[in-house]
Amino acid sequence: MIEKEVSFPAGENTLAGTVCLPDGDESVPVILFVHGSGPLDRNENTQSGKLDVFNQIAHYLAEHGIGSLRYDKRGCGQSTGSYLTAGHLDLVNDAQAAVAFLLEEDFGEKAEIHVLGHSEGSVIAPQVARNDSRVASVLLLCPFSKSLKQILQAQAFKVQADVSGLGGFKGSFIRLAMKIQGGPMSSHRKLVQKLENSTKPCIRYGFKKLNAKWFRELFALNMKDAYMNLSCPALLVGGQKDIQCDPEDVYQIRTWLDKESTEVHVIADMTHLLRRDHREPSFFHYPGLMKEPIDGELLHIIQRWVIAGHGS
Repeated sequence: MIEKEVSFPAGENTLAGTVCLPDGDESVPVILFVHGSGPLDRNENTQSGKLDVFNQIAHYLAEHGIGSLRYDKRGCGQSTGSYLTAGHLDLVNDAQAAVAFLLEEDFGEKAEIHVLGHSEGSVIAPQVARNDSRVASVLLLCPFSKSLKQILQAQAFKVQADVSGLGGFKGSFIRLAMKIQGGPMSSHRKLVQKLENSTKPCIRYGFKKLNAKWFRELFALNMKDAYMNLSCPALLVGGQKDIQCDPEDVYQIRTWLDKESTEVHVIADMTHLLRRDHREPSFFHYPGLMKEPIDGELLHIIQRWVIAGHGS
């Protein structure tokens, strides 16, 4: 395996990333990784938590003859620009710039470029592929067909349910704090209202700064339009224990795509973090799940899809 640091222009910004390649001179297919939501670096890590998603997948793929590019979001890691003022469409343009960079690189005469999106990245990937016919296929991990408002509401409901079932002093303390400050459902409604009433790219909500432009653009995005008219093959993989994006959404998305060139999987017990959890899923399990390796079945499905030459 060979890894090298790279950078490429994306509008006025410079995005930094890592190209990971198998050790050898032969032509290889290459995957571009596109992040989920949040201030994520090239491995889908933040300052407060390490998911180590894209680096684990990249290293596995390199061992199986597949190259990749993963990059820091604008304003994150070593990339320039502002994360807080970027909208969803800005992130689509950044991924488009990454595809252009890969197409200029020399990965062999018959190299294919595939775009893999995780969570929000699963909505960005088809938009990128639709804008560039040279993309061989898209791989959508934990995709979603519902609006962001619906997803945020469902997540707030799940948090409230998790807290209600939490025992001991910790559970009592959190429930008391929620009574004083308002529960997740109430906070969700207030947040959506403030975001929709704003016009600035970034606003303050409580003690945090929020990328309001990003929220508004995703609120307005027609999900069907984001996936429709995709000319390349698509791999859709949901996780049965995903509590952030409904795994059943893969079947709805498939109805919007060419069914003959679309492959769908829902992996048993897999969570939004792409790790398995044999327990009742909960956000409180996330810290422990982050320490687990990426699901082996998922890795095999990705590797088999690309090696099979979808889109070639």
